[in-house]
Amino acid sequence: MFFSASYLYSPRKKLRKGNKKTLLMMLYLFLEKMKRMAPVPPVKMGTNAFTYTVGVDNFDEVVTKIIENGGKVTMPRFAVTGRCWQGYFIDHDNNVFGLSQPDPDAKSVL
Repeated sequence: MFFSASYLYSPRKKLRKGNKKTLLMMLYLFLEKMKRMAPVPPVKMGTNAFTYTVGVDNFDEVVTKIIENGGKVTMPRFAVTGRCWQGYFIDHDNNVFGLSQPDPDAKSVL
């Protein structure tokens, strides 16, 4: 499964009531099992809906796993100044999702 292989979800984590990550893990399970209900959008088309973004501790490590498991980078890592590092990807089913690593020292080099 793409999300579990990319460290975005681990089936070994417990889903307990009151756990702050319960909703997030349930969404991962849903994304793993759900089939696309509409045609895949054309390449280089922006999204026109909600794009799910996952918070990670090590952006570069997770990007490596995403690529190793068939995902593609659609927007490389960029800084949201004073907040985080952000990037967007496509999984093996052409679903767009984002990664975000909190970093109060993040800043653009442009």
